[in-house]
Amino acid sequence: MPLNLQAHLRFRFQSALLALAALVISGQSLAQDATQPANCGPRARIVEYLGARFHETVVAAGLMSEASLLEHAMSAGGESWTFFTTDSKGVSCIVSSGKAWTHVASQPAGPQT
Repeated sequence: MPLNLQAHLRFRFQSALLALAALVISGQSLAQDATQPANCGPRARIVEYLGARFHETVVAAGLMSEASLLEHAMSAGGESWTFFTTDSKGVSCIVSSGKAWTHVASQPAGPQT
């Protein structure tokens, strides 16, 4: 086999091994990310992040089930807002966020006369 062909084949084999190693490593990091999504973490860290980044504080909360709480954080003027859930283990996950929160006056239920 000519020397150039051997060198070419060795280069291709090494490149394939590097690509395979990269796939294995990225697959491991994807599996780790799947166990805890990027928008989840300990409640204290989520609350701290929302306060530091968006000047939000928790303004309301309600039970979704015996093991899950829905919390609403908002900046003082409503410029930004976030809803997140917290489970019984203290893990919170951001569900939704946005801008320009507006309070709406409550209307009585039922037909208006």
